[in-house]
Amino acid sequence: MTDKPTVEPYGALAGVYQSAGFAAYSLKIAPVMINLAFEIDWTGSTLLDLACGTGDMACWFAGRGLRVRGIDLSAPMLVQARRLAAEGGMNAEFEVGDMRTFASPVQFDMVTCVGSSINYAPTLKELERVFRVAHTALAPGKLFMFDLRTILGLSKAAESVRVVSDTPTHLILSRNHISYETLTLTTHYTILESSGDKNWMRAEEVHLLRGYPVQAVTRMLEQIGFKLVRSLTPEFELAERVPDAEQLIFAAQKL
Repeated sequence: MTDKPTVEPYGALAGVYQSAGFAAYSLKIAPVMINLAFEIDWTGSTLLDLACGTGDMACWFAGRGLRVRGIDLSAPMLVQARRLAAEGGMNAEFEVGDMRTFASPVQFDMVTCVGSSINYAPTLKELERVFRVAHTALAPGKLFMFDLRTILGLSKAAESVRVVSDTPTHLILSRNHISYETLTLTTHYTILESSGDKNWMRAEEVHLLRGYPVQAVTRMLEQIGFKLVRSLTPEFELAERVPDAEQLIFAAQKL
């Protein structure tokens, strides 16, 4: 077995992200998001996907006629995104970029950010930067749609060890620990990937997710210039009817 040092988040996971099932969540909520958008009379043809990862949701939207641009900090993840778009002949472009600082030269009809990417913002100030990027990138009256793991959702993952994925070509283990003082969930991933000839490569990744009160998120959106139109669970239930929701989807309109 060959060991690698601890790598940047998604540096090692990128190669097994789709085969391990991590992309399934984005593909699950993409129809929820577009249905919600149409329900509130959204129209448009362009989409910016912040922290797009392997591009699965971006390509899903591109496959339905939207022109899509995706940005992500992880170059290895974007290798997978470009491959997916090329294989499907999708109208989707991808580039390395930071969701906190990205400056779009054009405005879009929708901005998305899913897969708990918002939770990677380590402070309220950094979260505000993400929201301002989305606000600037949107045309007036258009939608910013994102998901958020609630504090309850993060706490339920605390102190757990599990096998994320086990196949003949890879094994992924995760160990979680939460700090209730900082509301931060730390996940240590161990990735074992077969490189052929019975040789395995081992890599470690550390991911930090910060929990935020829903009221603070809503208030920040309003202060920046959004109107919260709807908040739902991934099962399409209204957030106010599910006080113990572990994950929420927000739809906010640029004023």
